[in-house]
Amino acid sequence: MQQSIMAKLWQSFRLALGRIARAGLLGLALGLALVEGAAAFWNHTAEPVVTLAWPHINVFAPTTFVHVTAIAFGLLLGWLLAFTVAVMQTLRGVFFAAEHADDVAGAVLDKGLDVVDAAVDAVDGPDRHGFRGKRGPTPAQH
Repeated sequence: MQQSIMAKLWQSFRLALGRIARAGLLGLALGLALVEGAAAFWNHTAEPVVTLAWPHINVFAPTTFVHVTAIAFGLLLGWLLAFTVAVMQTLRGVFFAAEHADDVAGAVLDKGLDVVDAAVDAVDGPDRHGFRGKRGPTPAQH
């Protein structure tokens, strides 16, 4: 079954929107984890929550400032990844349209030339063999 152009366009739009949302959520989670993880190892203002024997890493409880910074960095990284994916999806669509524009134009022009060809044959009679000159001689001319 052949899909309509609008169905294909809607399907491509949903696919691109899903990729953008996935990239944004991945960036948000990655940003939160990076800042919270780094703060847990570098924040020395509280009592140690976990002390590891080797390599003597003390894990401290993060502060409110760390949480706010992690949220801001996560949102920024999420937006950055989502925007990058959106630009890439847009460029893919533009390149696809540019590659297939000649096919669409050729199909439209062929139909238009067929109409002009029939009009030229109707006006010029049997001596003219089509506007494009692709038709053979009529049986009356043999």
